[in-house]
Amino acid sequence: MTSFWRGLGLAVLLLSSSVAARSQIQLERGFEMPPLGTDTTCFRYHFVAGDTLIYTIEASDSVAFLGEPILLKIRRSVVSIICDSVTANGRYRLRTTLRHVVERQTTVSDSSEREGSPWVGREAFVEIDSLGVRHAVWVDDDRRAALTPGGAFQPLLLPTLGESCGVQNQSWMVQDTTLLVENGVPEAAYSHATLWRVIDKADTLDRRFHQIQYTQTGLGTVEVNSDRVKLTMHAVIAAYGKLSMDAELQVPFHLFATSEDRLEITHANGQVRKGKHLTSMHARLREIRSPDPNRRIVLPR
Repeated sequence: MTSFWRGLGLAVLLLSSSVAARSQIQLERGFEMPPLGTDTTCFRYHFVAGDTLIYTIEASDSVAFLGEPILLKIRRSVVSIICDSVTANGRYRLRTTLRHVVERQTTVSDSSEREGSPWVGREAFVEIDSLGVRHAVWVDDDRRAALTPGGAFQPLLLPTLGESCGVQNQSWMVQDTTLLVENGVPEAAYSHATLWRVIDKADTLDRRFHQIQYTQTGLGTVEVNSDRVKLTMHAVIAAYGKLSMDAELQVPFHLFATSEDRLEITHANGQVRKGKHLTSMHARLREIRSPDPNRRIVLPR
């Protein structure tokens, strides 16, 4: 990438981040922002070696490329996050696996339902600290290309928090570049700016939650270079998420996330396709299996 395009990309990212930041805290006419709370709410990830977290994800996608029929998808999947170990300096080595997926696809002229995906059973590994910062990533086999049904830029279950504590309505900005190994091989590189805002504490389902939301913009790139397929995909991404953390266990209990990915795919023959991928998803914690009996929970499905 030339310095011109790097500069242009950075300008787009910073401009988008500024717009996103303003849009998140902009007030509707006649609405007053509640005063900042006096209680500090903390957000951090905590795992125990041997933890297995099971999430169900319900999502809908709309994929549209110029000159092609719009593809609508409804999918339900099961994802596990296993903590293989905790390092001496408190970092968590996590293994993410797509265990099951059922997907219904619809176009103007046809509809179909399928179960399974080439990504089912694949394992992606990350080493993170308590704020979600990634210090190492790898996959089970980087020679076998595959993609999760949600696409290369699907929102992450463990986003980078950046800060640990704040009072109600307090905000902070995080900038990072993340390799999205959970979403496929080869992995997408995602440079993003995220504005976090503390929402509140909540009690429901006999559990206590700390809630936080984010507005995110970024630039993503993934290159596929195999015997059968050679292409480069660029994305300009705008996303929003609301994360409910279990206050006691310090793991994501529920994540609602939406994203709009403006895509440009360049094939080896020079053909360029432009389109848009819209995603809306709910991820819900269903079970924790743990060597620590105080961390074990099973929720109704």
